Amino acid sequence: MQSSAPAVRVDDVSFRYSRFRRGEQCALSHVSFGLRPGITALLGPNGAGKTTLIRLLTTLASPSSGCLYFDGKTIDSSARLEQVRRTIGYMPQSFDMMEGETVRTNIEYAAWARGIASKQCSRCADNAINRFGLHDYAMRKVQQLSGGVRQRVGLACTTVHNPRLLVLDEPTAGIDPLQRKMFKHILSDYGRHATVLLSTHMIEEMEGVASNVLVLNNGRLIFDGSIEDFEQCSSAKPGDSTNLDSASLEDCYESVLRCVSDNRPLRGNMRHG
Repeated sequence: MQSSAPAVRVDDVSFRYSRFRRGEQCALSHVSFGLRPGITALLGPNGAGKTTLIRLLTTLASPSSGCLYFDGKTIDSSARLEQVRRTIGYMPQSFDMMEGETVRTNIEYAAWARGIASKQCSRCADNAINRFGLHDYAMRKVQQLSGGVRQRVGLACTTVHNPRLLVLDEPTAGIDPLQRKMFKHILSDYGRHATVLLSTHMIEEMEGVASNVLVLNNGRLIFDGSIEDFEQCSSAKPGDSTNLDSASLEDCYESVLRCVSDNRPLRGNMRHG
C-alpha cells in the first residue's frame, strides 16, 4: 500500500482567515503530505489546525495558497468539484439524521443525497446495513438508538456511496468501550480498500488501526510517517517493550510535542517548516 500513488496530495498548503479586530490569522502554514490507501491518524492539540485541514480535504474550504490534488488532479471547475465530492465521505463529530425515521430510511436518503439513482438506493442501503451489522436496527427509528449504534448508522450513511476517501472526526467520542472496539473493527475493514483519515484526540482510537500518523501543531505539520516511525519518537529506552498499546502511543505523541516545544531533534519523520 505504501508504494501506491497518493489518493490525495496536499502541496504546500496554507490557510488564513480574518478575525474581527485581530487581523489575519494563519490556521495552516505550508503543509504538505500524501494520503494513501489505508488508515492515517491525524493528531494534534486543540487549535492545531485539524478542523481547518479537514475542511480543505472535504472541499468545504479552499486553501489561501498551495494546492490539493485528488487522484492527481486539482479542482479547476465546478464540474470537477462535484466529481471529487462524490468520491468523499465525511462524518463530523456531530451530525444530524432524521430522528423520527428508520435507520433504513436514513441510509436510503443518504444514498440519494450522494447522487445514487433512486432505483438503486434500496440496494445500496442493503449493502451498508450488511457491512455495518445493522440488520436488527434497520426498521428502528434513529431516536431509539444507543450512541454506539447511532455512530454505526452515521458511518453507514457516510459510506453508502463507497467513497474512496473517508474522513472521520472523533468518530468514537462518547461511546462505550465495547461499541468503540466494534467500531474500530468495522473501520479497519473499510480501510483495506479505501483511504481513511481519522482525526482524534484519543490515542487509543488509533491503536491497532492506523498504519500512518500525521501530527499538527500550531498550524504546521510536525510529523508525517508510519506507525513504526511514530513509535521511534517514544522516550522509551532501547530494550523496553515496544508494544503499540495506548500508553506507549500516548508517550510517543507527548514526545513529539515536547521535542517541538523545546526545539530539540526528533527521532522519526520530523517536519520543519
